[in-house]
Amino acid sequence: METILFWGKEMKKYFSDSFKSFVLLYNAIANKSQQLQASLILIISFTLILSILFFFVENQAQPDKFPNYLSALAWSLSKFINDIGGYGFNLPITLIGKIIATLIGILSIVIVALPAGIIASGFVEELDKQKENLELEKNEQLLKSAFYELDVPPLNFKIRRGALNIEAVEIKLNISKEDVIKIARNYSCYRLRAKSMSGDHTIIDSTFIEYFDVNSDYGYIENKNSNLTIVSPDSHCEQSIGYFTYCLSKLLNSNYISNEFFADAIYNWNETFHNDGLALGEMGFEFKNNLAYIDDTIDQPNAFIKWKNDLVSLIKKDSYCFIIRASSAKWNNTFHIINGGKKGTSGINHDHSTVKDNIIVEKFIDTLQNKVKTYLNDSYFVGTHETYGGTDKKSILQFINKNCEANVILIMVNIHFIAYKQTFETVKVIADSIKETFIKS
Repeated sequence: METILFWGKEMKKYFSDSFKSFVLLYNAIANKSQQLQASLILIISFTLILSILFFFVENQAQPDKFPNYLSALAWSLSKFINDIGGYGFNLPITLIGKIIATLIGILSIVIVALPAGIIASGFVEELDKQKENLELEKNEQLLKSAFYELDVPPLNFKIRRGALNIEAVEIKLNISKEDVIKIARNYSCYRLRAKSMSGDHTIIDSTFIEYFDVNSDYGYIENKNSNLTIVSPDSHCEQSIGYFTYCLSKLLNSNYISNEFFADAIYNWNETFHNDGLALGEMGFEFKNNLAYIDDTIDQPNAFIKWKNDLVSLIKKDSYCFIIRASSAKWNNTFHIINGGKKGTSGINHDHSTVKDNIIVEKFIDTLQNKVKTYLNDSYFVGTHETYGGTDKKSILQFINKNCEANVILIMVNIHFIAYKQTFETVKVIADSIKETFIKS
């Protein structure tokens, strides 16, 4: 029995190795198909030209043996297959004919050597690529392991890392910058970031690599069957907001949905030029405000259609949904609380609230304000619609309120408290305020 199992394993290994070899050979030929086609066309062209010349020369000297062009072509081709068919027994008798015959003989060598060389080159390249891919997979697994969960004192909670400095990755994990960039290009769960201050736009740190969960064409969705849902429509565009909302959803144990791949702009800056509008092509599609929210006839990515459907299926009727976005650092606000009012409106008591009970929103604002003064910065305050409006029908705020029949609040968080200082404290301030207001009430 053991002998049978042994030979069974050996046969399995043999066929597995053979299959891998055939795959390598197929890939080598497929990758070099253009070169092979070009060499074949070149050889056929030379064969036709030489056959024509051979016919004109030898037809005059021995017309009975080379009566037409096809006989000359058949003679040339027979040299490629070692005279099978008997056409090659006729020999040229003219000097030019013998020279042409010699060239055709050389072609018969080239027709084998050239494709063989191309395929061999492709095979070597495929082996190198396979080795490179194995090394890339190894480095990706090593990098992924660095995003482990750790205790975060401000949260009193275990949370995974969100971003790693590329210089630190290179030194501590021995993964080169080039390989980090390759990982970001080949694995959809990674993204490169250049951390920068949004106030004066000066670089304060080098490039980072972010890790985020992916299980959808637009990014990530997690259904905890909760009456609380955290929505991040701009995780790709707004720096660090994806990790910020991820931490918030974990602390609240809430539903979570995040757009990680689509953006209308990249709000990072370098020393001289700001980079708005770099997200072009099929990924340049806005999720926070879009006419496609109210008009299905508008051309839109399938991922956006999935996003809308998932919002409707995820968010329960009469539940509470919190859309989290980043606000400019120039405002002296930690948060702006938007519940559907017009821009410039002071307060949340208006006729178009996206929350059924405005009293609970007032309580939420008061709770936030107290915690901002206690845990963050007493010079900052909580605002409402003074700077940001919420009446736009094409906004995600209005879409969720109308289509999910849920209570929706847009929280604009000062970018300083998302990406640069007291990030975890800010997460805790929001999470505790939501718990005290919407869970215990």
